[in-house]
Amino acid sequence: MDYRQLTQKERLLMFVKSTGMGQNAFERKTGAAVGSINRVQKVSANLLKKICDTYPNANPAWLLYGMGEMYHTDNTSSTPNVDTCTSSNDSIDSITMQDEGSLARISELENECVSLRARVAELERINARQEGIIDTLKELLQK
Repeated sequence: MDYRQLTQKERLLMFVKSTGMGQNAFERKTGAAVGSINRVQKVSANLLKKICDTYPNANPAWLLYGMGEMYHTDNTSSTPNVDTCTSSNDSIDSITMQDEGSLARISELENECVSLRARVAELERINARQEGIIDTLKELLQK
């Protein structure tokens, strides 16, 4: 399953379920506000820190972006800049900033792809016209 396709809330609910607790018990254990799990659209740095403090082997990159596994199984995480979930707020903010930068870069690349596709289509039309001209010239030379 590609967890990147899920929303942060969906991944958070999966994480809560993996703990074997209900949402209320999870909120109490992590120190999150009662009912906050139901209201979450995006996992805040504050909530992520509470989860990471309570569950040191949780993978914040999975919670935020669906990258890697839900839990770290060892200290050699393949996720860049995230070795354990006991990261400081600075590290969590860094992950968020990297994501925003990545999203901006992805958007730039998507726009570039659109431009390149348009240019390829234009070059194909030019090529077709030139091939038509070449065919016409060949016919004229054969006469």
